[in-house]
Amino acid sequence: MKFVHNKNVIISKSVENFLDSYSSQFLPKETGGILLGFEDDKKIYITHATEAGLNAKHSNFRFTRDQKYCKNELDRIFVETNCRCDYIGEWHSHPFNCSISPLDIISLISLKLNPSNNVDNPILLININEGNRWRKDIFVFEKLRLYKINI
Repeated sequence: MKFVHNKNVIISKSVENFLDSYSSQFLPKETGGILLGFEDDKKIYITHATEAGLNAKHSNFRFTRDQKYCKNELDRIFVETNCRCDYIGEWHSHPFNCSISPLDIISLISLKLNPSNNVDNPILLININEGNRWRKDIFVFEKLRLYKINI
């Protein structure tokens, strides 16, 4: 499988800092949330990331977000940004140094096929613990293929 794509991702510094700080709080367990932003022809802009929510489930190798909390956050941010920032995908942490898993791929395909998500090409950001820093791997499912995209 070839992980290449022609889009770049721009992550706001505040989102990067949030992802690293929030992921660190849950070590050695996974956590995550949803991503909000917007897209143009060549770039995907990540402007917001949510927490998992109080009813989220965290374990060393799996994470399930609090759906109601994330939906409320999505609605709030959508209104606050005058409809500019919308759902663009999901994020979660990998407490151990590994990238995309088969379960992650299945989850991304499910996002793509779910019409209620209202996004053509959802992205998945995995925040990977490398010990002294967090690495961000970002994937998109587009035209029935999985691509790794550049930051």
